Amino acid sequence: MKKAGFAFTLIILATQLLGMGAFNLFNQRNHPELEWKQIDTENCRIVYHEPLYEFARQSADIAQESYNTLSKSYKIKPSDRMIIYVSDQDNISNGAAVLTHYIFIWANQNDFTKSFTGNDKWLRKVIAHEASHWFVFQSIKDWMYPFLPLTAISFPTTLNEGYAQFFSGEPWGYNRGDRYLRSSVYSFKQKEPSRMFEGGLMYGAGFSMVRYLQSEYGEDKLMNLLKYRNKGKLYNFPEAFKKVYEKDFKEFTEEWRRHIYTYYYGQAFVQKGKDFSPDQSINSLTEYKSNWRDFQDILLKDEKALFVARKSLSQGYYDLILAKVNSDSLKKKNFYFKDEVKIAKAGNFASIDLSKNHEWVAYSRYTRMKNGKIAPQVFLYSVSQNKSFDLAEGNLVQVDNAGGLYYQRLDRESNKILYYCPSGNESLWLNLKKENQVGDLKLSDSGNLMAISLFDEQRKFHIAVYDVVSGEVLSAVEMPYMVQNIYWQNDSELIVSTENAEDYRLTVYRYHVQNKQLTEYKTPPYNLTPLKIETVSDTTFVYALSEYYRGGFTLGKTILKEKDAGENNLLQNYYTRWIDT
Repeated sequence: MKKAGFAFTLIILATQLLGMGAFNLFNQRNHPELEWKQIDTENCRIVYHEPLYEFARQSADIAQESYNTLSKSYKIKPSDRMIIYVSDQDNISNGAAVLTHYIFIWANQNDFTKSFTGNDKWLRKVIAHEASHWFVFQSIKDWMYPFLPLTAISFPTTLNEGYAQFFSGEPWGYNRGDRYLRSSVYSFKQKEPSRMFEGGLMYGAGFSMVRYLQSEYGEDKLMNLLKYRNKGKLYNFPEAFKKVYEKDFKEFTEEWRRHIYTYYYGQAFVQKGKDFSPDQSINSLTEYKSNWRDFQDILLKDEKALFVARKSLSQGYYDLILAKVNSDSLKKKNFYFKDEVKIAKAGNFASIDLSKNHEWVAYSRYTRMKNGKIAPQVFLYSVSQNKSFDLAEGNLVQVDNAGGLYYQRLDRESNKILYYCPSGNESLWLNLKKENQVGDLKLSDSGNLMAISLFDEQRKFHIAVYDVVSGEVLSAVEMPYMVQNIYWQNDSELIVSTENAEDYRLTVYRYHVQNKQLTEYKTPPYNLTPLKIETVSDTTFVYALSEYYRGGFTLGKTILKEKDAGENNLLQNYYTRWIDT
């Protein structure tokens, strides 16, 4: 009895501390030194500090609009005011909802939306998403909630994320669901445990569950699930689900699992046609053996490789490694590295690059900076000196043969691509519009060309190729979907991957810089990030990081064929019906 009382007290204390956490939950700083101000709308309050008035005013408009829409969707009019804190004291591409207490959002970070889906700007998406969480908590709170919010704890996190994505208007897409769900279905085993993958799968599974519940049972039942109360007028999720859907949640998850397996294997059947049979693996990837695992990224330049990976399953961080690799490794299906140099370690590397002459490595990773600020920091590593230099705040690094760095910095007033020259001076290389969101930078091996993927102020996706010296645009193309990765094949060609709204996978293109021509390839049912394209005896191979296995990326190659004009990736059929509803 004493243990139960002690546990009860701990839960109450934890709840109160959570409610007091504010930004401290993520960055261990509450900023009492700042003068906080507020803007009130009819139902919302934006708490901000200078010089974020314009950002706060824009947030207030979006918040009230989201409130009005979600109030109708969730069929409630909360008595509480929805409070949103905004701050630019950290460069964190995130926001969060703390139960019904408040929402917090970081401003002025590199808010490119490729981690989301669709062509809405990041601020609208993040406010609507977190507001939807807030409405879920408002819907399930009961009379016990102010003292002991067990209802919030009992509601499945997967469904909570699904509600937030569905009712905030997010479309189903690659990064916010499909990539993780697809590879989890196609995997016969979990290749490597991966925190990134499991986190993404939580969003993907929850979003698809809510979409399935809505398409098969109707939207009203989704709301009834939140409004159920037992005889004691308390909310209990297992009871609520059984009452509304007349089956246990466990029974439903098995029903949902059968449908997503039908969907993804149906996709594979349609795409592979007569070549596919139930006893044949859909995996057309030739997997390369390696002495490293769980790859996050890899760059191949001649006999050198720069990569981010783990050595063992028990390793709780990633290493950034520069190593030698046999030039014929791609042909031998073995990728064992030699003369490895460990440059840095981190939970995640935001970007990496290796100069063509192999003398310089650039990388960025999130770190604590002056006054404890969290932001991506740019580092330059000298191979000859075996030493890293901490340079500046920034991201999307590219390094030339002289050790000069290009990188992006987004601040309150501007959106810049800067150049840090070997002498130590920083200069402006390209000044972009504040609304332009940069997805990727890639310097060609010659060092003469820079490719940039952009999400512009008109919400269009572009790739632009600049002359490095003059800063002039030499070639540009509008892309049909959001660009995920760009790589130089040579100074005349780029390899590009985009998400595809037809079937939600990655699609691979080759972009010819001079004639501005896009060549689209047929891609396999699973996702792959292209690294290099090679043609041997009229057969085109792509060396890639594959998402066939559940977990980290797998290194390998597969055959690519050009897609015929007018050919659809996937026909509308039974397999795709429910997810496209």
